[in-house]
Amino acid sequence: MQIDTNKTLRQLYEEGVIGIGTKLYMEVPKGREYVSKKELNGFKEQKFISDKIEEHYWEIALELKNNEIFVIGESFDNFRLLGAEGYVYGTEELNKICDKMFTTDYLKARSINIDDVNKVLGVEIIDNKVVQKEISSNTDISFFNHLGIKHRYGRREVSPESFLKKQSKKTKKKVECTAYSYHEQSIKGKELEKSLIFKENLNYWLASRGICLKNKKEKYPILFMEVSWDDISVDFGIGSIIDDKIVNSAREVLLNSNYDFSCGKLAIRPVGNLKSNIPIKDLPISEIRKKSIIKLS
Repeated sequence: MQIDTNKTLRQLYEEGVIGIGTKLYMEVPKGREYVSKKELNGFKEQKFISDKIEEHYWEIALELKNNEIFVIGESFDNFRLLGAEGYVYGTEELNKICDKMFTTDYLKARSINIDDVNKVLGVEIIDNKVVQKEISSNTDISFFNHLGIKHRYGRREVSPESFLKKQSKKTKKKVECTAYSYHEQSIKGKELEKSLIFKENLNYWLASRGICLKNKKEKYPILFMEVSWDDISVDFGIGSIIDDKIVNSAREVLLNSNYDFSCGKLAIRPVGNLKSNIPIKDLPISEIRKKSIIKLS
Protein backbone atom coordinates (compact mmCIF):
# COMPACT_ATOMS: atom_id res chain seq x y z
CA MET A 1 0.00 0.00 0.00
CA GLN A 2 1.46 3.31 -1.08
CA ILE A 3 1.00 6.42 1.04
CA ASP A 4 0.98 9.99 -0.18
CA THR A 5 3.83 11.44 1.85
CA ASN A 6 2.51 14.94 1.27
CA LYS A 7 -0.30 14.04 3.67
CA THR A 8 -0.05 14.63 7.40
CA LEU A 9 -0.53 12.12 10.20
CA ARG A 10 -3.81 13.85 10.97
CA GLN A 11 -5.08 13.23 7.44
CA LEU A 12 -4.02 9.58 7.57
CA TYR A 13 -5.69 9.22 10.97
CA GLU A 14 -8.95 10.76 9.75
CA GLU A 15 -8.87 8.52 6.67
CA GLY A 16 -8.46 5.45 8.89
CA VAL A 17 -5.08 4.51 7.45
CA ILE A 18 -3.48 4.77 10.88
CA GLY A 19 -5.03 4.56 14.37
CA ILE A 20 -4.53 3.26 17.89
CA GLY A 21 -1.93 0.51 17.77
CA THR A 22 -0.14 1.75 14.65
CA LYS A 23 3.63 1.65 14.98
CA LEU A 24 5.60 4.65 13.76
CA TYR A 25 9.27 3.90 13.18
CA MET A 26 11.34 7.05 13.51
CA GLU A 27 15.01 7.84 13.53
CA VAL A 28 16.58 8.49 16.91
CA PRO A 29 18.49 11.81 17.13
CA LYS A 30 22.20 11.00 17.24
CA GLY A 31 24.71 12.48 19.62
CA ARG A 32 22.26 12.96 22.50
CA GLU A 33 23.61 12.34 26.00
CA TYR A 34 22.29 12.60 29.54
CA VAL A 35 24.20 11.85 32.74
CA SER A 36 22.16 11.05 35.84
CA LYS A 37 24.26 11.92 38.88
CA LYS A 38 24.44 9.72 41.96
CA GLU A 39 22.95 12.43 44.14
CA LEU A 40 19.84 12.37 41.94
CA ASN A 41 19.37 8.60 41.60
CA GLY A 42 20.98 7.31 44.81
CA PHE A 43 22.92 4.52 43.06
CA LYS A 44 25.78 5.85 40.95
CA GLU A 45 26.44 8.04 37.92
CA GLN A 46 24.55 6.59 34.95
CA LYS A 47 25.06 7.70 31.36
CA PHE A 48 22.56 7.45 28.51
CA ILE A 49 23.65 7.97 24.89
CA SER A 50 21.28 8.14 21.91
CA ASP A 51 23.84 6.54 19.59
CA LYS A 52 23.25 3.24 21.40
CA ILE A 53 19.54 3.28 20.52
CA GLU A 54 18.98 1.81 17.08
CA GLU A 55 15.56 1.42 15.45
CA HIS A 56 12.93 2.90 17.75
CA TYR A 57 9.18 2.72 17.34
CA TRP A 58 6.27 4.60 18.86
CA GLU A 59 2.72 3.24 19.09
CA ILE A 60 -0.34 5.43 18.82
CA ALA A 61 -2.15 5.02 22.15
CA LEU A 62 -4.96 7.59 22.30
CA GLU A 63 -7.28 9.30 19.86
CA LEU A 64 -5.99 12.36 18.06
CA LYS A 65 -6.59 15.56 20.02
CA ASN A 66 -5.69 19.20 19.33
CA ASN A 67 -3.46 18.30 16.38
CA GLU A 68 -1.40 15.96 18.55
CA ILE A 69 -1.21 12.18 18.80
CA PHE A 70 -0.19 10.59 22.10
CA VAL A 71 2.36 7.84 21.46
CA ILE A 72 4.11 5.31 23.70
CA GLY A 73 7.68 4.50 22.77
CA GLU A 74 9.65 1.31 22.78
CA SER A 75 11.48 0.72 26.07
CA PHE A 76 15.23 1.17 26.28
CA ASP A 77 18.17 0.65 28.61
CA ASN A 78 17.95 0.03 32.37
CA PHE A 79 17.98 2.63 35.11
CA ARG A 80 18.73 2.07 38.79
CA LEU A 81 17.14 4.05 41.60
CA LEU A 82 18.13 3.71 45.23
CA GLY A 83 16.86 5.00 48.57
CA ALA A 84 15.69 8.49 49.42
CA GLU A 85 17.44 10.12 46.44
CA GLY A 86 15.79 7.67 44.07
CA TYR A 87 12.38 8.36 45.55
CA VAL A 88 12.66 12.15 45.74
CA TYR A 89 14.38 12.77 42.40
CA GLY A 90 13.77 9.58 40.40
CA THR A 91 10.61 10.59 38.54
CA GLU A 92 12.20 13.85 37.42
CA GLU A 93 15.30 11.95 36.28
CA LEU A 94 13.18 9.54 34.23
CA ASN A 95 11.49 12.47 32.51
CA LYS A 96 14.79 14.23 31.84
CA ILE A 97 16.35 11.12 30.29
CA CYS A 98 13.44 10.67 27.88
CA ASP A 99 13.30 14.37 27.07
CA LYS A 100 17.02 14.51 26.30
CA MET A 101 17.06 11.35 24.19
CA PHE A 102 13.90 11.82 22.13
CA THR A 103 12.45 15.37 22.15
CA THR A 104 12.55 17.08 18.74
CA ASP A 105 10.62 19.80 16.95
CA TYR A 106 7.84 17.31 16.19
CA LEU A 107 7.81 15.25 19.42
CA LYS A 108 7.87 16.31 23.08
CA ALA A 109 9.06 13.27 25.08
CA ARG A 110 8.97 12.31 28.77
CA SER A 111 8.66 9.10 30.78
CA ILE A 112 5.40 7.19 30.97
CA ASN A 113 3.60 7.51 34.32
CA ILE A 114 0.66 5.96 36.16
CA ASP A 115 -1.78 8.58 34.82
CA ASP A 116 -0.83 7.71 31.23
CA VAL A 117 -1.44 4.01 31.87
CA ASN A 118 -4.79 4.68 33.50
CA LYS A 119 -5.89 6.94 30.66
CA VAL A 120 -5.00 4.38 27.97
CA LEU A 121 -6.75 1.56 29.88
CA GLY A 122 -9.79 3.66 30.81
CA VAL A 123 -9.06 3.53 34.55
CA GLU A 124 -9.96 6.32 36.98
CA ILE A 125 -9.61 6.94 40.71
CA ILE A 126 -13.02 7.73 42.19
CA ASP A 127 -13.57 8.06 45.95
CA ASN A 128 -10.28 6.20 46.55
CA LYS A 129 -11.44 3.33 44.36
CA VAL A 130 -9.65 2.15 41.24
CA VAL A 131 -12.41 1.75 38.65
CA GLN A 132 -12.90 1.19 34.96
CA LYS A 133 -15.56 3.87 34.75
CA GLU A 134 -17.06 2.87 31.41
CA ILE A 135 -17.79 -0.55 32.91
CA SER A 136 -18.68 0.44 36.50
CA SER A 137 -17.95 3.41 38.73
CA ASN A 138 -18.54 1.35 41.89
CA THR A 139 -16.39 -1.74 41.40
CA ASP A 140 -12.85 -1.43 42.72
CA ILE A 141 -10.62 -3.46 40.37
CA SER A 142 -7.52 -3.16 42.56
CA PHE A 143 -6.16 -6.13 44.51
CA PHE A 144 -4.07 -3.80 46.66
CA ASN A 145 -5.36 -0.36 47.65
CA HIS A 146 -4.07 2.02 50.31
CA LEU A 147 -5.54 5.16 48.76
CA GLY A 148 -6.56 7.69 51.37
CA ILE A 149 -5.10 5.84 54.36
CA LYS A 150 -3.38 8.30 56.68
CA HIS A 151 -0.38 7.39 58.79
CA ARG A 152 0.94 9.36 61.73
CA TYR A 153 4.72 9.29 61.86
CA GLY A 154 6.15 7.53 64.89
CA ARG A 155 8.86 9.06 67.02
CA ARG A 156 11.67 7.26 65.15
CA GLU A 157 10.25 7.49 61.65
CA VAL A 158 11.48 9.84 58.96
CA SER A 159 10.23 11.18 55.61
CA PRO A 160 12.40 10.89 52.45
CA GLU A 161 13.01 14.63 52.44
CA SER A 162 14.05 14.62 56.09
CA PHE A 163 16.22 11.56 55.43
CA LEU A 164 18.14 13.50 52.78
CA LYS A 165 18.62 16.39 55.19
CA LYS A 166 19.75 13.92 57.86
CA GLN A 167 16.94 15.12 60.08
CA SER A 168 14.81 12.85 62.22
CA LYS A 169 12.28 15.61 62.86
CA LYS A 170 9.31 15.49 60.51
CA THR A 171 7.92 18.52 58.72
CA LYS A 172 4.47 16.91 58.74
CA LYS A 173 2.79 14.81 61.40
CA LYS A 174 0.85 12.67 58.96
CA VAL A 175 1.34 11.25 55.50
CA GLU A 176 -1.42 10.02 53.18
CA CYS A 177 -0.95 6.75 51.31
CA THR A 178 -1.35 6.72 47.54
CA ALA A 179 -0.39 3.17 46.57
CA TYR A 180 -2.56 0.76 44.58
CA SER A 181 -2.17 -2.15 42.17
CA TYR A 182 -4.41 -3.83 39.61
CA HIS A 183 -4.06 -6.70 37.17
CA GLU A 184 -4.43 -6.66 33.40
CA GLN A 185 -7.16 -9.30 33.72
CA SER A 186 -9.30 -6.84 35.67
CA ILE A 187 -9.60 -4.57 32.63
CA LYS A 188 -12.64 -5.50 30.55
CA GLY A 189 -12.21 -5.25 26.80
CA LYS A 190 -9.47 -2.84 25.72
CA GLU A 191 -7.46 -5.70 24.21
CA LEU A 192 -5.60 -3.44 21.81
CA GLU A 193 -4.84 -0.89 24.53
CA LYS A 194 -3.65 -3.63 26.89
CA SER A 195 -1.23 -4.87 24.24
CA LEU A 196 0.35 -1.40 24.22
CA ILE A 197 0.87 -1.28 27.99
CA PHE A 198 1.83 -4.88 28.77
CA LYS A 199 4.75 -6.37 26.89
CA GLU A 200 6.02 -9.88 27.50
CA ASN A 201 9.13 -10.06 29.70
CA LEU A 202 9.22 -6.27 30.04
CA ASN A 203 9.51 -4.53 33.40
CA TYR A 204 9.60 -0.75 33.25
CA TRP A 205 9.38 2.32 35.46
CA LEU A 206 6.36 4.56 35.80
CA ALA A 207 7.46 8.11 36.62
CA SER A 208 5.04 8.34 39.54
CA ARG A 209 5.66 8.24 43.27
CA GLY A 210 3.52 6.30 45.74
CA ILE A 211 3.26 5.62 49.45
CA CYS A 212 1.88 2.50 51.11
CA LEU A 213 1.33 1.50 54.71
CA LYS A 214 3.33 -1.39 56.10
CA ASN A 215 0.95 -3.01 58.55
CA LYS A 216 1.97 -5.55 61.17
CA LYS A 217 0.07 -8.15 59.15
CA GLU A 218 -0.67 -7.49 55.49
CA LYS A 219 -0.77 -9.14 52.09
CA TYR A 220 2.08 -7.05 50.83
CA PRO A 221 2.26 -5.98 47.13
CA ILE A 222 5.87 -7.02 46.60
CA LEU A 223 5.82 -10.40 48.27
CA PHE A 224 2.18 -11.26 47.52
CA MET A 225 1.96 -13.20 50.74
CA GLU A 226 0.89 -12.57 54.30
CA VAL A 227 3.80 -11.43 56.42
CA SER A 228 4.36 -9.83 59.80
CA TRP A 229 6.39 -6.70 60.54
CA ASP A 230 7.75 -5.43 63.83
CA ASP A 231 6.32 -1.94 63.42
CA ILE A 232 3.74 -0.05 61.43
CA SER A 233 5.50 2.30 59.02
CA VAL A 234 5.24 3.55 55.46
CA ASP A 235 7.08 2.58 52.28
CA PHE A 236 7.98 5.14 49.61
CA GLY A 237 8.18 3.76 46.09
CA ILE A 238 8.14 4.44 42.37
CA GLY A 239 5.50 2.99 40.07
CA SER A 240 6.13 0.17 37.61
CA ILE A 241 4.67 -2.27 35.12
CA ILE A 242 5.91 -5.80 35.72
CA ASP A 243 5.85 -8.76 33.37
CA ASP A 244 3.09 -10.65 35.14
CA LYS A 245 0.84 -7.88 33.80
CA ILE A 246 0.38 -5.86 36.97
CA VAL A 247 0.14 -2.09 37.22
CA ASN A 248 1.75 -0.83 40.42
CA SER A 249 1.69 2.79 41.51
CA ALA A 250 4.46 2.21 44.08
CA ARG A 251 5.77 -1.32 43.58
CA GLU A 252 9.47 -0.50 43.61
CA VAL A 253 9.91 0.45 47.28
CA LEU A 254 13.07 2.55 47.66
CA LEU A 255 12.79 3.76 51.25
CA ASN A 256 10.93 2.90 54.44
CA SER A 257 10.16 5.46 57.12
CA ASN A 258 12.17 3.31 59.57
CA TYR A 259 15.36 4.09 57.62
CA ASP A 260 15.46 0.91 55.50
CA PHE A 261 16.31 1.49 51.84
CA SER A 262 16.56 -0.63 48.71
CA CYS A 263 17.38 -0.46 45.00
CA GLY A 264 15.29 -1.01 41.87
CA LYS A 265 16.45 -1.69 38.31
CA LEU A 266 13.93 -1.40 35.47
CA ALA A 267 13.74 -0.29 31.84
CA ILE A 268 12.74 3.22 30.77
CA ARG A 269 9.74 3.76 28.52
CA PRO A 270 9.18 7.13 26.85
CA VAL A 271 5.89 8.69 25.79
CA GLY A 272 5.22 11.86 23.87
CA ASN A 273 2.83 14.09 22.02
CA LEU A 274 3.54 13.86 18.32
CA LYS A 275 2.50 16.78 16.12
CA SER A 276 -0.03 15.53 13.58
CA ASN A 277 -0.08 18.48 11.18
CA ILE A 278 3.39 17.89 9.74
CA PRO A 279 3.62 16.23 6.27
CA ILE A 280 4.90 12.66 6.40
CA LYS A 281 7.82 13.58 4.13
CA ASP A 282 9.05 16.02 6.77
CA LEU A 283 9.08 13.44 9.57
CA PRO A 284 11.99 11.01 10.09
CA ILE A 285 9.65 8.03 9.68
CA SER A 286 11.07 4.98 7.94
CA GLU A 287 7.77 3.10 7.75
CA ILE A 288 4.32 2.77 9.27
CA ARG A 289 3.13 -0.69 10.28
CA LYS A 290 -0.42 -1.77 10.94
CA LYS A 291 -0.80 -5.56 10.84
CA SER A 292 1.18 -5.60 7.61
CA ILE A 293 4.04 -3.31 6.64
CA ILE A 294 3.04 -0.08 4.90
CA LYS A 295 5.98 1.32 2.99
CA LEU A 296 6.52 5.06 2.75
CA SER A 297 7.88 6.00 -0.64
